[in-house]
Amino acid sequence: MLVLFKTHKGLAPSQKVSSLYVFDALVRAAHSYVVKHSVVADSTSGKGNAATFLAKIEGIVEGLFEDMISSGAPEAQVSSFIPCPDPSTP
Repeated sequence: MLVLFKTHKGLAPSQKVSSLYVFDALVRAAHSYVVKHSVVADSTSGKGNAATFLAKIEGIVEGLFEDMISSGAPEAQVSSFIPCPDPSTP
C-alpha cells in the first residue's frame, strides 16, 4: 500500500487523476471480492486479504485527497458547488 501511495505522490500533477482511477479500480475489485466471498479482515494473520487491503486503504484516502487538491491540477479544483437540499423542507 505504501508503494502505491508514494508512487502517486511522486507523479506529475497531470498524472494524478489517472492514478486515482487505479486506486478506484483496486478498491472496487477488493470490495466486490469481500462481498461475494464474505471475507473479513484478520489483523493477526501474517497474510493479508481483500478485506485487510480495504482496511489499509482507508488510512491513506485522506492523504490521497489532500495530495490531489494541493497538486494544482485543474481536475482537482471544484468548478461549482451545488448544495444538497434540506430534507426537512417540503
